[in-house]
Amino acid sequence: MLRIETRRSVALLLSPLILLAAWWMAYNGMYGTMYEASWTGVYIWEETSSTLKDSVLQIGPLVAGLSAWAAGRNRRRGMDDLLSTTARPSASRDLATWAGAALPAVAVYLLLAVLLGVPTALEATWGAPLPGYFLVGLVALLMDSALGLAAGYYLPGRFTAPLAAVALYIAHLLPMGMVDLGINYTFLSPAAYSNLTGADVFSEPARLAIQQLLLFGGLCGVALCAVALKGGGARKTARIALAASGAVSAAGFATALSTEDLYVFPGSGDYPKAVAYEPVCREGGITVCVHPAYEKLLPETARAVNEVAEPLVGIPAVPKYAVQSSPAPGAATGGFDPDEAVFFGYAGKLAMDEVADGIVDSNLYDHPGHEDLQPTQEDLRRCGKFPRKYLHPDVEAQTVVGGWLRMRAGGSRSVYTGECPNADKLVDRFAALGPTERRAWLEKNFAGLRAGKVTLKDLP
Repeated sequence: MLRIETRRSVALLLSPLILLAAWWMAYNGMYGTMYEASWTGVYIWEETSSTLKDSVLQIGPLVAGLSAWAAGRNRRRGMDDLLSTTARPSASRDLATWAGAALPAVAVYLLLAVLLGVPTALEATWGAPLPGYFLVGLVALLMDSALGLAAGYYLPGRFTAPLAAVALYIAHLLPMGMVDLGINYTFLSPAAYSNLTGADVFSEPARLAIQQLLLFGGLCGVALCAVALKGGGARKTARIALAASGAVSAAGFATALSTEDLYVFPGSGDYPKAVAYEPVCREGGITVCVHPAYEKLLPETARAVNEVAEPLVGIPAVPKYAVQSSPAPGAATGGFDPDEAVFFGYAGKLAMDEVADGIVDSNLYDHPGHEDLQPTQEDLRRCGKFPRKYLHPDVEAQTVVGGWLRMRAGGSRSVYTGECPNADKLVDRFAALGPTERRAWLEKNFAGLRAGKVTLKDLP
């Protein structure tokens, strides 16, 4: 019966299309927009594992729609009365119908795991697969198929299949969007934040796999038991199984709510435990260190950073190290002293702008008291305006020198270009200085510049 159901399932015919949709989304999410730019060529197990799990966002609703369509097949063909006279319990046929729709989708999921996992296994320089992510995606896929089957049996109709697919797609996305409203039920979605701080290799990912497996596995059982009850037969057994499945799902929900990792997300003030690692470094004018997962990008990163810092090499107050680190407070920084190191997030050429700002300590938002200052017309004329917040006078000179360094890196002159018409002129004036004159000024004033004791009027 299972062989017949699988062969006649429309899910089998549409498997190539489902795989294509899942692969396109995975490629775009993992390889196309990684690091807010074109893909850098670095494979990371956490990224691969979460991308595979999140593919259920595309596969799951499609399979739910196909399962709902399969559930209404007998009714559409007028076979309900005929099948009710057969000797075998209807539950066995219903489970075979569910399996016939779910198994091709499971095969697509496994094939996608191979397509993503093999290159990561060959190229990754740090970390290991996260099997919890794989299992959550697999169980969520089975749950979606079971929910679609139940919808097809209880709400038969030609529009049930597309409505079931749309409803599940919304149900998967909605919990993540609710975070912005202060309601954190992200665990209800199989695509829940894989690492809720976005710190990937620097911090431990959220530990929600067991809770989600209980929740999704229980819901899958509830849906299948509901289908069995609809068909009649062993109602007592189905009711017991339904109660057990509901209890498992409720346990997953309750334990997820009490999980500390659930409340670790941007803006919450809480952060996951930092992961210890030994950075890989390359010496130069400034010693550049990256996380071992990004070892492939170390030569390119070192060249880019030292190109920016070259005019400052040898000045005592200039940081000795440029270190890749997580933006999350409390995350591991490799044990480097913040007074001697400048930190950046993205490896490769993307590190240049961050290093340019960090070298001069352009901490525009965290300067004490900057929100209490009100700009005057004189302040605005001398470029004291900054988008949404007032730029403290103590760091204005830092932004000019940082703009010159960013310009050397091929970036914009100033972080507030366009807000203040004189910003470009100030950076261009500093860049137009002769190398000897500029070097002499930097040697004399760089320590004060980093300390916020140099203002615009002190610039040469």
